[in-house]
Amino acid sequence: MSNYSAKRRLVPEKWDYEVDVVVVGYGGSGAAAALTAQEFGAEVLILEKSPVGGGNAAISMGQCSSPDNVEGAVRYLHAACGDTTPIEVIRAWAEEASKNRDWWDKMGIEYTDIGVHCEFPNLPGAESMRVIWAKGWGKALFLRLDQHVRERRIKILFNSPARELIQDPETGEILGVIADRFGRSIYVKARRAVILCTGGFEFNEEMKKQFLKCYPVKFFGWKYNTGDGIRMAQMVGADLWHMNNICGGYCTCNPSDPTDAREVDPKANSYIWVDRYGRRFTAEKKDPQILHTGWILFAEFDLKIPGYSRIPSYVIFDEKVRQAGPVGPIRPEDGGKFPMGRLILPPELGGIPSWSMDNTKEIKMGWIKCANTIEELALKIGDPLMKPEVLKATVERWNYLCKKGLDQDFLRNPETLSPIDEPPFYAISIYPGLVCTLGGPRRNEKAQILDPRGKPIPRLYAAGNLGSIYGQVYSVRGGNLGEAFAFGRIAGRNAAKEQPWE
Repeated sequence: MSNYSAKRRLVPEKWDYEVDVVVVGYGGSGAAAALTAQEFGAEVLILEKSPVGGGNAAISMGQCSSPDNVEGAVRYLHAACGDTTPIEVIRAWAEEASKNRDWWDKMGIEYTDIGVHCEFPNLPGAESMRVIWAKGWGKALFLRLDQHVRERRIKILFNSPARELIQDPETGEILGVIADRFGRSIYVKARRAVILCTGGFEFNEEMKKQFLKCYPVKFFGWKYNTGDGIRMAQMVGADLWHMNNICGGYCTCNPSDPTDAREVDPKANSYIWVDRYGRRFTAEKKDPQILHTGWILFAEFDLKIPGYSRIPSYVIFDEKVRQAGPVGPIRPEDGGKFPMGRLILPPELGGIPSWSMDNTKEIKMGWIKCANTIEELALKIGDPLMKPEVLKATVERWNYLCKKGLDQDFLRNPETLSPIDEPPFYAISIYPGLVCTLGGPRRNEKAQILDPRGKPIPRLYAAGNLGSIYGQVYSVRGGNLGEAFAFGRIAGRNAAKEQPWE
């Protein structure tokens, strides 16, 4: 008997629901798993924590990896993962992800083939990493999947967060799920298997503190992603992997709401990033690689503090930037061009309002600090590590480099060199994060969750960002959806093929 026996639950005397396969979580991977399991003959029930489905998939850009060469994709991801993911798991991903385009065609999802894109084009096999982009972005994509789920009459229980897996104390088999529904516990029998598709732990502060490479890390996605599936899997003996990896770059965070994280996008070039000491540390730029892996820039631990000298960092800019337009995102109904993230959600699901067009609202609320001199700005930032004379010297150095037309310090694009010289001056804090966490229960090529000995926990599967296969660094453009659909289908097939335990 393992050390987890004390936590295992005996079979209840009465089940509230009985099906072949229970899917926990109704986002992209959950939809793919449920549709596939039913296609292979299983009766399926979905447990969803929130009032609606979608998860991060429904508020994503809608880009999806669909490699056009399996061997090339294997080489690429193996190089990117740095031996943190077994080759057989990578091969299973490559073989299944290469079918994502065909699956979208089957689902009737409209998309554009945007060609070959990846985060590290220098790696072997990069030329295989083709990407498709859903028309209407993630919102339209998930609506189409949801339509299929409803047409096939797959039962969904919303507002029903799963709490615990029911495990046979002798065989270790997963027999069902305990969930909370309308103030009481319900017991859901899974005759064949349970598939966990609960996403990451973006909004679980304790998990982020304990597992991520740096802290604090902020996210702008699905507020219901609090690591529930990780805890449930741990309680039945699951091993974990990739817990220190995330997909993300940088964002700012509302000082009055720690869950309100947003992208920072100055519309003019007279700005720089500085660390807590007031020093520049990078060639400030915005590109897909920075948005997906740029968080690593902030994970600089300073033994003199001790702590992270770049968390938070600060964007320093002048009046030219303020007048050029909003430095934060705008909701689509207000003219925003990016229908994604919490900008497209209603307030009850964590939706956030638009940034003000002239940035004055954020200045008045103290989100953006404002001062007539750089020295005064340093004092208003209020970071105990920042000395006004250091920040002043940094800005003077930047203005000198702009005059020369060459960033000798970090080689920023010469076309973006613009002096910070028009008062008043401004600062806004930025943090690592933005998109999602990637760690969770370790899984094999069949999507089975493994224990610390590498053995499958019987009748338990996972897909998506709950234990994503991406280790070391997020390396695949459209990789979150690509992995969610690939392993969702793998998990759905294999779960449906299990023999009923009763």
